[in-house]
This record gives sequence, structure tokens and C-alpha cells, in this order.
Amino acid sequence: MSAARPSPRKPRRTDPALPSAAPSFLPLLQRSARFVFYRYRLTPTRRVEYVSPSVTEMVGHTPAEHYADPDLATKLILPEDEPLLRRVIEAPHTVSLPVVLRWRAKNGRVLWTKHWFFAELDRNGDPTAIEGLAEEVSASEQADGAASLGAERLFALSLDMLCIAGVDGYFKRLNPAWERTLGWTQEELLSRPYLDFVHPEDRERTIAEASRIAQGSDTISFENRYRCKDGTYRWILWKSTVVPERGLVYAVARDITGRKLREQTVVDSARHSERLYRDVFDHSPIGICQTTPDGRFLTANAALIQMLGYGSEEDLCAHSVSDLYAGPGDREPVVRALEGTGRLTGVEVEWRRKDGARIWVQLDATVVRDSGGGTRHYQAFVRDVTQRRTLEEQFFQAQKMEAVGRLAGGVAHDFNNLLTAIMGNADLMLEQLEEGSPLAADLLDIKQAGERAAGLTRQLLALSRKQIMQPTVLDLNEVVAELDKMFRRLIGEDIDLLTAPSPHAGLVKVDRGQIEQVLLNLVINARDAMPKGGKITIATQMAELGEDYAAEHAEVKPGRFVVLSVSDTGHGMDAATQGRIFEPFFTTKEKGKGTGLGLSTVYGIVKQSEGHLWVYSEPGRGATFKVYLPVVEEAPGVSPEPRAAAGTTGGSETILVVEDEDGIRRLARRALERTGFTVLEARNATEALEMCESHPDKIHLALTDVVMPGIGGGELGERLRPKRPDCRVLYMSGYTDDAIMHHGVLEPGTPFLEKPFTPESLVRKVREVLDA
Repeated sequence: MSAARPSPRKPRRTDPALPSAAPSFLPLLQRSARFVFYRYRLTPTRRVEYVSPSVTEMVGHTPAEHYADPDLATKLILPEDEPLLRRVIEAPHTVSLPVVLRWRAKNGRVLWTKHWFFAELDRNGDPTAIEGLAEEVSASEQADGAASLGAERLFALSLDMLCIAGVDGYFKRLNPAWERTLGWTQEELLSRPYLDFVHPEDRERTIAEASRIAQGSDTISFENRYRCKDGTYRWILWKSTVVPERGLVYAVARDITGRKLREQTVVDSARHSERLYRDVFDHSPIGICQTTPDGRFLTANAALIQMLGYGSEEDLCAHSVSDLYAGPGDREPVVRALEGTGRLTGVEVEWRRKDGARIWVQLDATVVRDSGGGTRHYQAFVRDVTQRRTLEEQFFQAQKMEAVGRLAGGVAHDFNNLLTAIMGNADLMLEQLEEGSPLAADLLDIKQAGERAAGLTRQLLALSRKQIMQPTVLDLNEVVAELDKMFRRLIGEDIDLLTAPSPHAGLVKVDRGQIEQVLLNLVINARDAMPKGGKITIATQMAELGEDYAAEHAEVKPGRFVVLSVSDTGHGMDAATQGRIFEPFFTTKEKGKGTGLGLSTVYGIVKQSEGHLWVYSEPGRGATFKVYLPVVEEAPGVSPEPRAAAGTTGGSETILVVEDEDGIRRLARRALERTGFTVLEARNATEALEMCESHPDKIHLALTDVVMPGIGGGELGERLRPKRPDCRVLYMSGYTDDAIMHHGVLEPGTPFLEKPFTPESLVRKVREVLDA
């Protein structure tokens, strides 16, 4: 035995009723009520790992004493018997023949015991533990040679195949287990060389092992296949030793066919699992990797390599995991959380690809521990969630713009009503002032301020997508060409303007005035981004947006679009600025040089036109705004000839004014009555319908607000037709809900007067509708 002893370790407690590695002959011996067996388990250094209750009862030492004292197993043996014990267990490559040893109990009493030893071997054939089985022998057996009697009994009853063979290659003696296992009779086995029964593929190795045994080597352990009488083969484990002076080999042969089949099943299962794992690993659409605790890649699959833009696994594994994180210290909190819980689920971090592009990934990671509880490596599943996060950001931005639009639309509605009263009454007062009145200048200032405020409200309405639209089918190339001269005067001589219309660009259905406003705002924005001059390019082209593009852009539906793009070579924008440029009142210009409503107006008009707007920009590399408008197959519309501005003309007709705002209703009445019209007033649609029932004379025109409490202007117009078929309807509004427009309440070409309006524009529009 080796002099070195291993460090103490906690004894393995095993249920004695279910031994983990009892000798194979234990079940047979336990059938006899004549014997009381004492079972124990030792390490190769004779430290006790287990003792049965019968051992502790016989020798008087508690289990704790056995486990605590590494030398107790040696101390139990009388010194005179210790050399015999050493010879037996220092070569425990086989089931030993019984050996009689004397134990000294705790109370000093000497116990005669007979022991069988069986060693557990590792893959290299080295013992990992020694199982001992003992029985107390009688005084007569002590005197008569109990070992020999025990050996005969064991030889006859053993479930293992015990044999004595000569160095001449023939069996000399066999126990009954041979016939039970292989089917051959003892006479058949004894009459032929044992190599006749060995599988042809195993004979060369068997001869080599037999030669080693014959030369007097230590106990030899090997495996081969033996032929049964029915022609099948069974795996046999041999443990053999030689007595050179007698020319005999003593061997124990054990049928291990079941174990070999199980091992083969395990091997096949392991190989299948490995193939399955490699197949999943190599072909998984999800990135998979293993990394060391200090951040080195051990392995990575193709999906992860492609996701990160590397050429091969070796290329990726040459880098540290820390190199992938967007920030220098971003990995540390992830590792701390992983070590703390042993598992991370759904953690999203920002990584860098090989080309420097940033992506968001979702990590599901686990810690793989070694037998000592330390971290062996980390295993992670990696999903690219950049597209999902982009869509979420687009969705949140759209929600924010929708909320801002609703707010802006509500403000513009109320503000337009106020401006109508302010500007209209200012006009009426101006008409009543004598020439040269000092109040005229003040009233003009009020009127001009109202007009500027009206311009802001129109932009707010564009943002809220709640303007009254009059869409027509247009060729955007014609719109760009018509605005070309105006743009060149607008941008200045230090900026080059290039137009690149595509002859294949299709037609779109939009409000011409609004699309002109979109172009104007984008060109002004591009000009302001180039204070030292540069180049602006306006282009049109046809684009087919498929399912893939729509999947990456939350509000896009697949289809054909005309793309109107405005590009500049200005200072560009970073990602944070791009995230806010369409917000109302957000501007990067100096104080006093912009309202912050230009791009928000563009956004509102494009969305109301069922289009999409995207910006592409990098700091120092300019910007490109792309407007996507759905293609239509209708024929181009004809723009109406502009009417010559006419002076204010009144009339004698009867006008029904329906308006819930008292100030606007009074203004409209005064403006119409002073030019000769007869005016009826109603505060809502219900009053208007009652008035139509009760008024005996003809009502020539109904001037009604579109949005009112209860019944709106659109429904009022429908109800008026059967009651007053000869009554015309003129709608007015500073705010119209998007749903009303889309449901066709106000169709293109419907007579409409936009708030705020002046008394002059009101009378002119009324006269125009009456005369149409």
C-alpha cells in the first residue's frame, strides 16, 4: 500500500440494505441463515468509507469513530496478521480467496473472522475502493483451517465462474457456474483448449494476457468474448493470478455481457446525443456559445458567427466577450448577476459587430459548475433582437406623435375659433373707422398677429392630421418642376439644387397644396443644415416595399410607392436628434430662427396622406428625407383654374348660420347682414333642423360648423336634403376629426371654408357657393 494517505473526506453513508457495490456472491451467501455477515468498505489507503451496523456491534466502535480515525481499520487487525492482510489487499484485482484474520474489539476481546475482498476498479484497472465481507468463525474452524473450508464452499456456491487452469492451455477445474453461464458441460470445457471458446477477434489479446500470467506477473484483469453452446458469445471479465511453483492459474471469470450491453447503449446514446447536440448547435438559428469566466470564447455556432459578422469560429474565438459589449464595463454587471443566480433569462444588452455596427441581443445564460462547485464555463443562447427593439421604438414614437397630434389638434381647434373672432372683429372695426384714425394701426397689428397665429395653427393641424384635404391624382415630377424656380430663389446662390425625377415614378393621390408644403419645408430644412453652402438633391423614384421591409418598419404596409426624397450635404444628425426631429417645437436652430413646426408639419401631412416618412443621417454626412406615398392607378386630376379675386359682394338670400361658438356665430351674422343677406342663427344641429321646419320662407344656404356637440355638420347636411332640397350647404371648420374625412362625410370638392376667416372671405365664399 502507498504510504501517502489522501486528505480526509466525508464518509459516504449508504443504506446497508441496498449496498452500492456488494460482491456478486453476497446474495448467495445471504441466503444461509447460518452466517452473520459484517460488511465494510475501504479506500485503497484503508480508510473506512462504510461499516454495517453488525460491524460496529461486534467490535464496539461507533460509525463516527470509524469515519473519524483514518487508521482504525488497520488498528483493528492484530499486528501478527497485518502482513497477511497487506498481501491480500495490495493486489485486489480479483475476488480473494477467504483469509482468516483476528480483530481486536474495543473492549480488548480478540475476534476470529473470515474475510472475502472484492476491489472496484477504474478504467485503468486501478482500485478505487475495496469491499470487505466478513463472518465470525468458530473455535474448531480456527483450529482446522477455516480458510480451506471456506474456499471450497465459495468455489461450489459462487455465482462467478471460478476455475483453475494449467499453463498448458487447458482447464483443470471448474465450478458449476460455467455450465450455468455458457451451456457447456464441464467435460466439454475440460476436454478442449480454452482458446477454442474465445472469439476469433479476441484470441491474440487473450494469448498475450495468458503469456503475462504464465510469466508470473501480478494479478491480471482483462476482457474477452466466450462462445456459448448455442453459438452466441458472452463478454467475460477475467481476474487471474498464477502459482508458478505449481504451474496453475487461479481465475475468477464474471459474465459482464449485460454491463457491456448497457455500456454500449450508453456509448450509442452518448454518440447519438452528441450528434443531436452538434446538429442543433450547428444548425440552430439562435446563437450558441460557451465562454470561460474571464471572457474567452470556447466555442460558437454558425448562427452567432454570422450574427456578429465574423468569418469563422476561429476568427470570433480570437476575441474576448468583453470586446463585443458596446461599453467598456458593460459585461461586469451581467457576469455578477449570472454568478449570483446561476442563470440569466431574457437579459438584453448592446453588442458590437465586427464591422462596428451595434446590435441588441437577448442573453439566456447558465453557469456550468465543476465537481467542486466552481465555475467551469458559461453557456449562453444569443438572439438578435435589434429588429424588435427598432419596431418597439418606432411604435413608441408613433404613439408619442399620435398623442402630441391629438393635443395639437385640440389646441388648434379652440385657437382657430378664437382667431376667427379676433381677426373678424378687427376687420369689422377697421371698416367702421374714419380714414386716418390712430386706432387703425393698432387694429392692423392685431389682424397681422392673428394671421401669423393662424399660420401656426395650420401647422398644428397638419401635425394632428386633421386638416380638410382635397386630394387629387398628381404626378410628383410635375410638382417638383413647377416649384423648381421658387426653390432656387429660396435657397440662395451658395447652394446647388439638383432635381432627378424618375420617368417611371407613378401617380399619387394627395392634396396638392399640402404636398407643396412638404417639399417647401424639407428644402428649407436642408438649406438651414448647410450654412456654408452645399448641395440639395430632389429625386423621385418607384419603390416596391415587400413583407421583409414592412416587418422592419412598424407602420408600413407592403405595396408600391412613389418615393420623394430630399437630400443635403449638411452637418447631419446623430441618433438622439433623429429621434426627436418630428416633435412639435423641437429645433436645433438658434433661438428666434425657427418655430420647430416645419418637420412636424411634414410628418402630419404625410401620415394623413397614408404615406410614410423616414430619415437617414449621420453626423457630418448630411441627411436624406424620404417620403413614401402609395401609388394609384387613376387618371391625373385637372387642377381647377384659379378664380380671380373678387371684391366683397353681398346678396339678399337667406343664410342659416349653425355654430356652437357664440363669438363666431355673431361675427358671421354681422358680416353677412351688413352685405344684405338675411341671417338665421342656430347654436346646434337640433335647433337648425327645427328652424328648417318652422321657417316659412326659402333658406338658400346653410353655413355650418363641421364639428359640434351632438349632431355634426356632415350629418346635418344629410338631414337637410329631404327637408330643404334647394338649400345649399357650406361647411366651415378649424378642426375636423380624421375619422369624419375617411368615412366620406366631406368628400373631395365639398364647399369648405377654413377657420380662421375674415368677414370678406366669408361673404365671398358664401356668394361663390350660391352662384356655383
